[in-house]
Amino acid sequence: MLPSNDTWSERLETALSAYDVQLVRQIAARLLKTRSQWPIDELRQRIREACGNAPVIDRRLKDLPEACVVLLAAIGVSGRPSWTVSRLVEMLATLGHAEGLTPIQRLFEEGLVYPVEPPKDRKVRHFDYWLSNGGVDGLRVFAHPQVTRRARLRDLGLPELPAVVPARGEPREADGLEWPARLAIAWQQVDEMPLRRTMQQGFFKRDLQRLRSDPLLAAPFADHPSDVPDAGLLTVAWAQACGLICADGTELRAAEFPEAWRGGTPALIAHLWHSLAEVESWDPIRGWEVGGTSNPFPAVYPLVLAVLARQPEKAWVRPDDVEKWLVSSHPFWGGMNRSPGWGRTLLVGLFYQLKLVQIAVGPDKEFVVRLSALGRWLLSGDAAPPPSQFFEQTLIVQPNCEVLVFRQGLTPQLLSDLTRIARWKSIGTACQMELDAARVYRGLESGLGLEDALHMLQRHGMRPMPDNVADALRTWAGKRERIVVYDSAALIEFATPADLNEALNRGLINRRLNDRIGLVRDEDALDYRHFRLTGTRDYGAKAEQCLMVADDGLTLTVDASRSDLLLETELAGVAEQLDSTPDSRTYRLTRASLRKALDAGYSLADLEEWMTQRSGKPLSPAAKLLASPDDSAEFRLEPCVVLHAPTEAMADGLLQWPESRDLIQSRLGPKALVVAEADVSKLRGVIYAVNQRFLGG
Repeated sequence: MLPSNDTWSERLETALSAYDVQLVRQIAARLLKTRSQWPIDELRQRIREACGNAPVIDRRLKDLPEACVVLLAAIGVSGRPSWTVSRLVEMLATLGHAEGLTPIQRLFEEGLVYPVEPPKDRKVRHFDYWLSNGGVDGLRVFAHPQVTRRARLRDLGLPELPAVVPARGEPREADGLEWPARLAIAWQQVDEMPLRRTMQQGFFKRDLQRLRSDPLLAAPFADHPSDVPDAGLLTVAWAQACGLICADGTELRAAEFPEAWRGGTPALIAHLWHSLAEVESWDPIRGWEVGGTSNPFPAVYPLVLAVLARQPEKAWVRPDDVEKWLVSSHPFWGGMNRSPGWGRTLLVGLFYQLKLVQIAVGPDKEFVVRLSALGRWLLSGDAAPPPSQFFEQTLIVQPNCEVLVFRQGLTPQLLSDLTRIARWKSIGTACQMELDAARVYRGLESGLGLEDALHMLQRHGMRPMPDNVADALRTWAGKRERIVVYDSAALIEFATPADLNEALNRGLINRRLNDRIGLVRDEDALDYRHFRLTGTRDYGAKAEQCLMVADDGLTLTVDASRSDLLLETELAGVAEQLDSTPDSRTYRLTRASLRKALDAGYSLADLEEWMTQRSGKPLSPAAKLLASPDDSAEFRLEPCVVLHAPTEAMADGLLQWPESRDLIQSRLGPKALVVAEADVSKLRGVIYAVNQRFLGG
């Protein structure tokens, strides 16, 4: 669902808060005709209130250039308050106003459009200053719905197309459930197996081929006047645009069904229609294409409906005539004489299945179209019509757990609930689904209760649900309910499995978790006289220092009075156990265990941090030596002579004195210097020249 008026008012307040004080005063002077220096907070409040003041908005619209009013009217007709700047420029040019950014800038300065995401690190001073933050392709603006509602009554200057008399006057109109059903199928498939996205937001080859040939998503429409290319890929992209599927890193995962699915079909179709403009990677000419040429259709969709609404209510027109007008007017096609041929696909395929248009057979055997009542309602901006009355009994649950669903009584709420608990098998005039343990389990996990599911199947069933199916549902739910959730519990770690078995036999422990850990539901009822406690642990606190490191830097002894249940798992990943007694456990860091930890994804810094947390000491030099790669260092063993100077100062002098420094290889300590055996006699002579006392070795 689109945000409410209150939400757009909050966004307007956020945008004004990001404006420079002088810009706010300029907007107030134009919009409110203010003359006094009101406090800036009061000005923001008055600007916000002015959006809902019809006389104020009407006066401003009267003074605006025609292109500005047409732009606001186009935003209102689209039903989407928010658009990118580039899309608005396209729509303006198509409607005969090729002034570029000028109308948008004027509306910006008049306080009638605002940035959706103003910069956070600087105040907006003027339009160009904000535009430099991202360019026309990346920046979005919005107009408050209360403003566009006043402007949408203005004439957009759309043409009246040639009317056609159909060969048969009986119109065809879809039920509007084709796309919702396919979106629900996409949700179910992604819920069971997330889709991976590439860096370019496309799909990997395997997923791409699967979506193009999926027997459900790519199946022919039940009422099939025209094909839609790459219907499966469009469905998944559309599901993401309308919030049914969400991106989690590089994967697409199922989200909760949006609020629009709890209303009637018109409200859901409005939600899907407003989301369609967010699908950038599909168009009715090429189908699915990522990273190709620019896609003009997100800005074309509302113009198609607008030109149909311009025609007399009962008039029929050819899809080719709608296409020809747009191709001749839209800047993307640059007034081409030859139409690309997307009109039939868009109108008779996509829009017809969305219940936005009616179709009939024309005199030349081609389909003609006109706007449906639902399509006219979408453009009117009126409140959603009340849900239609359906026969509630619209499905049959069969003894083999298959569910036959007839679309005549299908509602978005029922569609979403069935999708959560039953697996789709076929889509058509009568849809086939199946109840199985895995799907029922996932449905219960999503929050649909067992009794709710039983009530739904019984309420909408055309005949009583078979007893064996009800029993199967209860059995599957019972298996799930074997997972017990404790609000609070105490975990007790025993020294040996035998101690745990004894505690279980005596009834001191409620449940065994593994061979040495047991669970007690109520810690207050625990009789500690039966246990020899070495320590307790609060897992909400930080990790305890419970390891003692031996002098070798590799042997680790566990302090049982301070250890916790996580320590054993941690130690198993970095060390090898030497022995275990009821009073102590000893582990050793080895080259094999440390290299295994590094190969598992730990870094040396991770091991250092873990050792500091658990022992209070960093990783020992010996451990770092064992963890080093095979080719990380070269060790050399060679003979040498060590010269011991009487004092540290004299050693410094020998290292600095030109006569002696070239004869010294390195320094071992404050007074110890390394000399090559071949240079001993030379160094002896140099030192003798200064000090005749030389203690040779």
